[in-house]
Amino acid sequence: MKILLARFTSGSEFLDHFDPAFQWGGLLVPTRTTVAADEALVIEVAFPGLPNHVLLRARAVDRDDERACLIVKFLQSEERKKEFLQACAAGTPLKVWQRKHRRFPVRMRVAFGIADGGSSPVQAYSEDLSAGRMFLRTPMTLSVRTPVTLSVVPADGSPPIEVSGHVAWVRQHPPTAGFGVTWSQRASDPMRRLRRLMRDLKSRGKLDEMVGTTAGA
Repeated sequence: MKILLARFTSGSEFLDHFDPAFQWGGLLVPTRTTVAADEALVIEVAFPGLPNHVLLRARAVDRDDERACLIVKFLQSEERKKEFLQACAAGTPLKVWQRKHRRFPVRMRVAFGIADGGSSPVQAYSEDLSAGRMFLRTPMTLSVRTPVTLSVVPADGSPPIEVSGHVAWVRQHPPTAGFGVTWSQRASDPMRRLRRLMRDLKSRGKLDEMVGTTAGA
């Protein structure tokens, strides 16, 4: 997926470019980039007063040539981030959303299992990844604090990355059900590989999107 930077000079300018016509909100992104209708994108929003850049999944809709903008609509999964952006732009940031680690929307195949549980690995897909956590999209949710092992398959064809952690929170509502995992050993070699992967994706200006779907993904 392409990453498009939507940089605004103020929160007011962001709100002026926000498009409420779409169910989950949309944005007029100042850019000369031309993409096909319904193409999957990641929009990186920045403006003064925003604690960190915010990345949102979106779909291309059309161009507004009069304003030299690409019109995009946000996905349902980005509802909370959209509300956070609106609050920051209005000068009333939502403290509950503030995060220590920046998240990258990246979809990779992941096999997970309960640590020392002896069960067969379950296939899932990552929804986003950060230096502190990963969210897995899967209809099979686990209890909070459950220790898990993950085998992450990078989209570049490199060997799987074996990491461990525990379930930090659970989302139980299909079709976006799944759970977040926080890492156990952030100084390990596998974690260094994950951080390199994030840096490489960002430096190339795009995020990998695996082809194919799975139940609940």
